[in-house]
Amino acid sequence: MEAAFAQIIIRNIEPAVKALLKRRAKRHGRTLPEEIRTILRAAVKEDLQIEADPPGKGLGTRIANRFAGIGFTEEIPEWRGYFVRPAKFHNDRRVGKAGKGRVPMRTSRSK
Repeated sequence: MEAAFAQIIIRNIEPAVKALLKRRAKRHGRTLPEEIRTILRAAVKEDLQIEADPPGKGLGTRIANRFAGIGFTEEIPEWRGYFVRPAKFHNDRRVGKAGKGRVPMRTSRSK
């Protein structure tokens, strides 16, 4: 069984735009209709991906779904509830002053 495809007619397109599309199609080794289909698919690709994601899923799930099947199989643990420490740099004068690697953040009020 063959799939039915829709047809779109575009009127009042500038001759310069049509000429540029023809050149682009030739550069990519495609016919003009094939090139236009490729451009239209690329234009709505993000919308198609959003529709393919199940509703109500969070960002992390959507990212995991996008990269699923590319060979990364290890489980990634969640990092909720961990204490976050600022990075230590060699020339940072604040390193170690607060003890146990915890450095208080200076604000304009705590001078």
